[in-house]
Amino acid sequence: MDDLRIYETIDGRALQPPAPFDLTMAAIERMPRGCELVLLAPCEPRPLFRFLRLNGYDYRCAFVPEGWFEVHMWHCADTGASSNDLP
Repeated sequence: MDDLRIYETIDGRALQPPAPFDLTMAAIERMPRGCELVLLAPCEPRPLFRFLRLNGYDYRCAFVPEGWFEVHMWHCADTGASSNDLP
């Protein structure tokens, strides 16, 4: 994942559902291979994780101490890194 270029960052922290999900879906459709998409979310977006896995994407999600979640998403074929590797 470290070798992927950030394509876009979506700040969904102040948006009401489903806006963050909709913006993420639109961005992931445009995202070129070899890039990653970042979503800043006020809560852990678990429904997004299922969608990503079912559609050939992987992710890493981390809680930021300032009070939000940061989700990095990329196409599975772009890297050997996997969310399955997380503790």
